[in-house]
Amino acid sequence: MEEEKRNGAPAVHCGSVNDDYGQLQARCHSEAEKLAPRLAAEVGNEWNVPFWTEDVPELICVGSFRRTDGGTVMFELDFSQGTL
Repeated sequence: MEEEKRNGAPAVHCGSVNDDYGQLQARCHSEAEKLAPRLAAEVGNEWNVPFWTEDVPELICVGSFRRTDGGTVMFELDFSQGTL
């Protein structure tokens, strides 16, 4: 996984356009679980994070992350926005 920030917004790169769609979904979920605690240390309460394939830049999904009242960061992945 490669995470990058452009204009302060993170983006995640994982998997390949040749990967099985179910594998890509699982990988995105795994990467989102890793990213959530890191976002908890960031300023802000909401983030929309694109998840791209590593080889050819195809959008897999968009993750919506938000800070709860307790301070933890929860997420939801929207695969309907993907371009695969």
